[in-house]
Amino acid sequence: MVKVAGFYVATLVLTTAFMAGVARADEAAKCKLQQIASIPVIFRHNKPLVEVTINGQKALMLADTGAARSLLFAKPAQALGLNPVATDGEFMGVGGTRGAKAVTVAKFGFGGSTVNNLRLFALDGGLGDDVAGVFGDDLLGQTDVEFDIAGGAIRLFDEKDCGRTNLAYWSKEPMIADLDPSGAEFQLDLALNGRTVHGTLDSGASTSIVTTEAASRVGAQPHTQPSGTVGGVGTQAVEVTTVVFDTLKIGDEEIKKAKLLVGDYFRGNREAPIDSHIKRSTMDETEILLGADFLRSHRMFVSIRQKRMYFTYAGGPVFQVVAPVETQATAPSEAAKR
Repeated sequence: MVKVAGFYVATLVLTTAFMAGVARADEAAKCKLQQIASIPVIFRHNKPLVEVTINGQKALMLADTGAARSLLFAKPAQALGLNPVATDGEFMGVGGTRGAKAVTVAKFGFGGSTVNNLRLFALDGGLGDDVAGVFGDDLLGQTDVEFDIAGGAIRLFDEKDCGRTNLAYWSKEPMIADLDPSGAEFQLDLALNGRTVHGTLDSGASTSIVTTEAASRVGAQPHTQPSGTVGGVGTQAVEVTTVVFDTLKIGDEEIKKAKLLVGDYFRGNREAPIDSHIKRSTMDETEILLGADFLRSHRMFVSIRQKRMYFTYAGGPVFQVVAPVETQATAPSEAAKR
């Protein structure tokens, strides 16, 4: 264990020869994974909440791979002694757009690291008084990241000389899904009812959801089961229905009779300003959000360099159309069925 640039670094040397061929074995022997941060995570209402410090005060933030920028909510920010100031920034996401203010955090800590003078936006709304904000892609998408919800941690890694080596160090035979080589960090193609759809791994979405247009395109049955509304960064509630799809294939994993929410969740963004702080390519192209329900039922390693996602099934239902209440990270029940 060494300390580099404020991070505590644990180095794993992958020497196992589970890859086929001499070239792959050589890659595995050379491959080094450096764990640069381990961030405690609490899973509540299908929301992965990471523990951080803001100017020395403990706080929770939503780990959100679907958010381009990290942010604070205005009310918790003020409770932490911060004073948001007016700006012309605007965020867009599920439910439309919302104006933003700006705030500077003198010392922002997570997983043993401290970032000085971190400038964040502050939005009205929120996820409850004890959730200070959103821990977004600007922090999660700069290094490899492991999501180990059952183990109570999100871990950040740096890889060196790994080539195409399997980086799921806990499994010799993980499932693999290739990420979009031209897209943002957490985008990938999936097969829904045998048809290709573009997806985003969005840990900030409590439950996975398909766009109404994509559901119709892949031949889903008429949407006849209203399932309430969902919301996001915007002010508009989005009506959703529940649809059972014949198959959903995510890389090597195929889920049959996948029950998913369907809704027009980006409707409120179609006239949004160009400078809004969400990945525009995600908004324009994403047809399915793989949400926190999918993350809860899997252990996952996302390699930014390889553009690959390694994952293993951890137990419990893969998808949930209603978010359950969890107060801490616990392994899903082995008795639960997909």
